[in-house]
Amino acid sequence: MANPPRIDSVEVSVCGLQIPLKDIDELPARLGCHASIIGDAWVLTDGQPGCTLRFRLEETHAVLAEVAIASDLKGRFFQQVLGALLVEYRGSFHGLVRWNAADAGNTEVRVDEGESSYPLFAALLAGKPSAPAEAADEPSRLDRHLADAHAAWDEYQKLKSQRGA
Repeated sequence: MANPPRIDSVEVSVCGLQIPLKDIDELPARLGCHASIIGDAWVLTDGQPGCTLRFRLEETHAVLAEVAIASDLKGRFFQQVLGALLVEYRGSFHGLVRWNAADAGNTEVRVDEGESSYPLFAALLAGKPSAPAEAADEPSRLDRHLADAHAAWDEYQKLKSQRGA
């Protein structure tokens, strides 16, 4: 029986992301993750021991300080937490994603100001308006992005299994 796809590790070269403090209370529920305050840090996790985002709390923003992603089943945390935040808040990320599947291999991922050609982020980007909108103007936009991302992931898995058959 084949192991389910997972991201074994993410090697981060560049990662820049700021989230307004006014948004941090509602994000964990919308992203399907858990948040805690540890010292002067806001930490997001999803129950997978190797998946954590650590933000430094500043006066008006939470600033991403550390990305730890390992053994991420189906790349869920990478796509639906980190990816959703990068797209929503126009963040930047450059890194190498290592998958457990030999055919998936290593993938260079680049996100610049919330834009990326990486397939796991395609649905997130498809629902993004062309002009930046205030987050408060449309509180359910991230929820729609996540639903689109789930659909894209399901389609990706279907196509991948057809290719392997």
